Amino acid sequence: MSKLIPLINKIESIRSAMISTAEEKGVTHPQTLKYSRELDKLIIQYYQCSTK
Repeated sequence: MSKLIPLINKIESIRSAMISTAEEKGVTHPQTLKYSRELDKLIIQYYQCSTK
């Protein structure tokens, strides 16, 4: 579980940035979409690590 803590923190950070960007620039803005894709990758990584 201790290996997941940094990953969880990164997920929360990217999620927060994505939400802020979406509120300021809109949900279809390229930066919002970039955060969304990065968040998807991190969540997949989290699930892969947590099911081992």
